[in-house]
Amino acid sequence: MTNFFQNCWNFLVACITALKDMLFDVFVMIFKLILNLILFVVNMLSLPVKLGGGLNSLFTGMDSSIMWLLGACGLGAGLSLIGAGYVFRLTRKVLTLFQW
Repeated sequence: MTNFFQNCWNFLVACITALKDMLFDVFVMIFKLILNLILFVVNMLSLPVKLGGGLNSLFTGMDSSIMWLLGACGLGAGLSLIGAGYVFRLTRKVLTLFQW
């Protein structure tokens, strides 16, 4: 008789574990659908005309003397510092789960 109840208990524990795993899988599928929807919306957005070619297309049309002046003023170092700031800010936001 004890063996029967032990088997019933094991079956009940297995059913509860399977239900928990199934609910977890449903939440993962819903999260995947939400992320796919966000990705679809982001891909549907179009870039502004001025930013279509990136910074390279913006700077290639400038005169060489202006490019020399921008280089002498440290535009490259300034842009890399701004980029590092954005990377730090986004990393901080992700690591604190968007609380900061």
